[in-house]
Amino acid sequence: MFGVGDKPPFPPALKSMIALLKLKMPTVPVSEDVPKVRPITFMTVDRAGGDEIADGYINAPLFIFQCYALDAGSAEELAELLLSVLKSAQFTRYGDVQFRYFTLAGGPKNFPDPDVPSHRRWQFSGTFTLN
Repeated sequence: MFGVGDKPPFPPALKSMIALLKLKMPTVPVSEDVPKVRPITFMTVDRAGGDEIADGYINAPLFIFQCYALDAGSAEELAELLLSVLKSAQFTRYGDVQFRYFTLAGGPKNFPDPDVPSHRRWQFSGTFTLN
């Protein structure tokens, strides 16, 4: 299956990242949105752009990872655990997606969410090169 012209489409970055995290961290809910009914800990992932590395072949999406818990120390611990999971997923294939390398862009840092006063949030961003 090919995309426009003879270029294959890039893998669906956000869906692929969420699927990877569900596989690697099955006890922590992860989604694109803050759940209406909030578990004790959970994570959200957003895509915030990225770059094309090789014409129509390799993509480097920028992700924002948000880790929520009832206290700041637990949210920080979850963020550090997630960071180690992402680093260990480098150079592996999950499903149809090759996860090449992860580059931390910023954080982890305490980043309170005014829309979720019941939880504390730690956040970081990074690119994960995919094809």
